[in-house]
Amino acid sequence: MKNRPTSQNIKTFSKQPCNIKSLKATVVKGHQIASGQNPNTPYKDGSIVIQAPLFKQHGVNIDHMYKATINLDIAPYQLSIVEPDHQIIDLPWCDAIAPETFSFCHCQLNVNEQTYAGLIYYPHPETKPDHFQRAHVVEVIAPFIKEIQYGSQVTLNVAAKHISPLTD
Repeated sequence: MKNRPTSQNIKTFSKQPCNIKSLKATVVKGHQIASGQNPNTPYKDGSIVIQAPLFKQHGVNIDHMYKATINLDIAPYQLSIVEPDHQIIDLPWCDAIAPETFSFCHCQLNVNEQTYAGLIYYPHPETKPDHFQRAHVVEVIAPFIKEIQYGSQVTLNVAAKHISPLTD
């Protein structure tokens, strides 16, 4: 599988000052595909382990991050990415599935009065074959945080332009 970055499939957006939105969130169990902990995953070490070097080739370095995602329930809000910090379009990361588009937004997690820098990891549903997230669940890639477990309450700090309130 060839995967050379081209100017056509990489977008990096400006880092203009912006309003930060702080959202209370609950850590919830995800599909466990990113971490490889799902016994039925085809990616024994997890999809993030496979994707990380490809992301790095495209300017998104997650070497210092834990190779899994933290799933955060931010209801009544939902993720609505208008202008991601980075976007990789049509990344062929696995021979068994079609290329996917990924967006990343810088964020911070506050956990027990500690702040951790992370990235919102958003595989675009229109290019994703399965394992869809609910609209109010956000996946975050961050360093390993030993204090986090399912049910933990955290605060997600993200640029306001990346989210919108639910209207239903």
